[in-house]
Amino acid sequence: MQAHWWGDFRQDLRQSVRLLVKDRAFTASALITLALGIGANTAIFSVINAALLRPLAFSDPDRILFIHNTDPKTGDLWPISAGDFFDFRARTQSCEEVGLVRFRENLSLSVAGEAQSITAHLATSSLFRVLGIAPIRGRLFTPEEERLGGGQAILLTYGAWQSRFAGKPDAVGTRISVGGSPGTIVGVLPPGFEYPDRPAEAWAPLVPPQAEVQERFQHRYSMLARMKPGVTVERANEDLQAIHRQMKAEFPLTNNLDLGVKLLSAQRVTASKAGLVLLMSAVGLVLLIACANVASLLLARATARQKEVAIRAALGASRGRLLRQVLTESVLLALTGGAIGIAVAYWSLQAIAGLLPANLPGRSTIAIDPATLAFAVAASLLTGILFGISPALNASRTVAADALRQRSNSGGRRSLRLRAGLVVAEVAISAMLLVGGALLLRSFVRVMAIDPGIDTHNVLSLSFSLPRPRYAKAEATTHFFDDLLRRLSETPGIESAGIVNRLPLNGSLGSGPMGIEGRVIPSKDIPQVDVRSASHDYFRTMRISRIDGRGFAESDTADSPQVALIDDRVAARLWPGENPIGRRIRIGLQRPENPYSTVVGIVRTIRHEGLDKESRGQVYLPYRQFPAHGLTFNLYSLVVRKASNPAALSETVRRVIRQVDPDQTAYEVVTMDEFLERSLAPRRFQTLLVTAFAALALALASFGLYAVIAYSVTLRTPEIGVRVALGAGVSDVLALVAGETARLTAAGLALGLAGAAFLTRWLEGLLFGVSRLDVTAFVAAGGIVALVALIATLGPARRALRIDPSRALAAEN
Repeated sequence: MQAHWWGDFRQDLRQSVRLLVKDRAFTASALITLALGIGANTAIFSVINAALLRPLAFSDPDRILFIHNTDPKTGDLWPISAGDFFDFRARTQSCEEVGLVRFRENLSLSVAGEAQSITAHLATSSLFRVLGIAPIRGRLFTPEEERLGGGQAILLTYGAWQSRFAGKPDAVGTRISVGGSPGTIVGVLPPGFEYPDRPAEAWAPLVPPQAEVQERFQHRYSMLARMKPGVTVERANEDLQAIHRQMKAEFPLTNNLDLGVKLLSAQRVTASKAGLVLLMSAVGLVLLIACANVASLLLARATARQKEVAIRAALGASRGRLLRQVLTESVLLALTGGAIGIAVAYWSLQAIAGLLPANLPGRSTIAIDPATLAFAVAASLLTGILFGISPALNASRTVAADALRQRSNSGGRRSLRLRAGLVVAEVAISAMLLVGGALLLRSFVRVMAIDPGIDTHNVLSLSFSLPRPRYAKAEATTHFFDDLLRRLSETPGIESAGIVNRLPLNGSLGSGPMGIEGRVIPSKDIPQVDVRSASHDYFRTMRISRIDGRGFAESDTADSPQVALIDDRVAARLWPGENPIGRRIRIGLQRPENPYSTVVGIVRTIRHEGLDKESRGQVYLPYRQFPAHGLTFNLYSLVVRKASNPAALSETVRRVIRQVDPDQTAYEVVTMDEFLERSLAPRRFQTLLVTAFAALALALASFGLYAVIAYSVTLRTPEIGVRVALGAGVSDVLALVAGETARLTAAGLALGLAGAAFLTRWLEGLLFGVSRLDVTAFVAAGGIVALVALIATLGPARRALRIDPSRALAAEN
């Protein structure tokens, strides 16, 4: 029995190969359609696999918790303060290790006298025990190396070890200079190790300033914990929430946020899920259209082979055997299309590499790996069965006596009805995708139209870090900036230059509570503001307009009265209907020794989180009075304005920086226009891909519509001949063809637009300034589908107009 089955299968396979090779036009059309559908799905799956599905490269990732603050009013996630970390670590009963990390600092590294910049995360030594990571060479840094002022220990990632040190074993132990301070490379982390959505080349010890530990107002750290064996997430959450309630009672001024506890793997999924699921859904719909198109081709081909199938049935072939033959052919076709689709997927990944957001989890590990290949094979098999089942059932129902009658076209009529139904489905799916693409495109246009509050044109930005302990004192930092800005002001071609400790459109530095002199504010209502340290020319360089009062002046030094600027959002929220100029505020409520700063001016609110996100409100302090001391490094950005082509200044500005401090190396040297474009990358990525998939779906649907109308004209040739012979004119023939197109298109549009009205509710979180039922998007999608349908009808219409009545009637007889 098994040998008989295997023999039948081989015979079906040989027959399928012969038929596909013989009918090259059909095979080429089907393979191109399938390769596009399966290839696009495989490419997007490889992105989703790397970002969401692939297990974290940590030991027992299901025991690692991500712990964060949550704003009870907005639900926004907030980082943890350093003081809270130490309390959690000391009091927890459910976690065996708790670690703290600060992301994406940039170090000025000097090896053998050659200065270079390297991106690094700062972490406590306990973080690696939380993650369960051991180095493949050397060691991890120790708690002693976390002490402020101690020797700087650097851990290299495997990629940095290969690219910067050519994988040499003696890289471990190499003495280096980190911003002028001595350091040592102590170890190399294993390949594949990468914190989710946070790529870096190195890790360095984290040393939270003691003031932050005591004050707790700086929320700017991520905290992870490893649960003890046998502890559940629910039990750990109860334990940590109890500690959080204790801290809220002990420190009501700074601990007025809620606490969130979830698995790190769940946080990775939450951060990227919506956009990636949207893309997978869109590309999945494209594959459905591809299946419908190939099914339509197979139905037309089955009609042409009806006599052959009837003969086989008359000779004793069972219905099951006929069904298996057609399914074998469709699966073979799908597997071949899938093989080509893998090449399409590889090419697609190369094409979209530049569009991928920099913070996409697993971005560096996206590849056509075994899991992706398995997906491609599974998708091909499922696709083959999906588009082959209807033609196979249709063929297996063939009645031999009817099929052997030469003039019978009942099979053609039945095939036409099935194909028309498939076209209606294709048009519906295309309309849904076009509505989604139109909504995302309109959202993107709305975001692009937002004024960021700064003038990004002709501005170059450079970032650098000032290491401690060399720049631990405020005087050293102030002297560096004074000298740097003076030299830049004397450099030809530079209109102005300014310093700030965080660029706009680059996220928050972490907010802190603000007190107002003479006003008692309940702890739950204490305003949280972002604080930035800036030079007096920063506002002129970025062209941040001043609304009232004055800006910073050269006279605002450490020895003069403390001053501050606030943006109009803070002014409207805290002093509605009043003039805040002259009011006194204090940042950091836990330190009474912090002086009050007098509000001397109001500037325009600018977008710091991104164009599509409202600012929390900003307070600016002059860097001479409030140098922005960081952790192990003081991080700053320099902005330089030039009349034109600011990128040409990069080497000049780097040289000036080295003149002030030879150990300094600027990193992330980009124009502010490029910086703005980078902030739009996630939204652009989603919009372009969904729009591209919608266009591909529409192209495939138009091909299907063309094929069905052309086939209908072929079947109705005798009818058209009779109509022409009886006096029908050109308009009558066109109305006949266009009427069928209109019926199919109208049915598909009705279904598609109704489906879009229902399904776009899942798009709301990705839209900006546009309703999910936006009339313009729906009308545009319907109009585009109708126009493409009209174009697809032109070919069959021309063919109908060329029908010779005498030949048509002769063929019928």
